[in-house]
Amino acid sequence: MGGFALGLVLPGPAAEAHGIDPVTTGHRAVITLWTDDLDAALALALASGGHSPGDPDEFLDGALRVAFVEDPDGHPAQLVQRNR
Repeated sequence: MGGFALGLVLPGPAAEAHGIDPVTTGHRAVITLWTDDLDAALALALASGGHSPGDPDEFLDGALRVAFVEDPDGHPAQLVQRNR
């Protein structure tokens, strides 16, 4: 992804450092990745061990096409393609 870096923190250190009460069950966050070719991105995610709970959907009156995938550990990502 061209040198893109993303940092995540565990719930315990986040709570200690920032005085927050993080959500620790279920899908706590979703990373959205924009793509020019949703079908190719979804195929790559699935070939890399991901799982899709359903087919891509049209969103915002067809302006966007969206697919959700989970990595092998169950972490969700949203793939989005602009149609217009």
